[in-house]
Amino acid sequence: MLWPSIYQHLVNERVETVPSLHHAFQEGTPWIVEQALHLQPTGSHAHEAAAGFETLDPLMTTSNNSNLSTTFILREAQELVDAYFETFNMLYPILDRDMFQKGIVDRLASNGYVEGETSTVLALTVFALGSVAMEGVFGPSVSVQKGVRSGFRGGRAQTPPGIEIFNAARRQAGFVMTLCTLENAQIFLL
Repeated sequence: MLWPSIYQHLVNERVETVPSLHHAFQEGTPWIVEQALHLQPTGSHAHEAAAGFETLDPLMTTSNNSNLSTTFILREAQELVDAYFETFNMLYPILDRDMFQKGIVDRLASNGYVEGETSTVLALTVFALGSVAMEGVFGPSVSVQKGVRSGFRGGRAQTPPGIEIFNAARRQAGFVMTLCTLENAQIFLL
């Protein structure tokens, strides 16, 4: 629709929606995204993402004022790392647990998350998979039909387990896609 030849063809064919398309042609992609958001129910995950709503704030930030907050974040991150290594890494041994713990998790614990670093993307990807592993075992059933709970656990179709963490990793992945490192290969394998 944003290509001039397609727009001109629609004008020549006298399509009824051409006045609306004029806005799309003038404003570009943001107008199309805004129109798509009108189709989504208010309060949906799409509205949160479009508004820049950060659902990952507790994971992505450390509080210098509160050791309790930092300890909780580190404890939660360690639980996710343990869940990943006890499930996915057992089936597909892509990462070395000791190297990951000492080289990435400990560095993130002391220095925090640094945008655009492969270690941040790799850690967030592992945290997301750890969340999937935990929710898949301990999460609520996906559905209940005639009083019988589904055997599938964790999340919903709109909000799968670990999606917020995975989306944070995807946002950071663009900064490291072109690097030729072992960590980058591991990110793509995960």
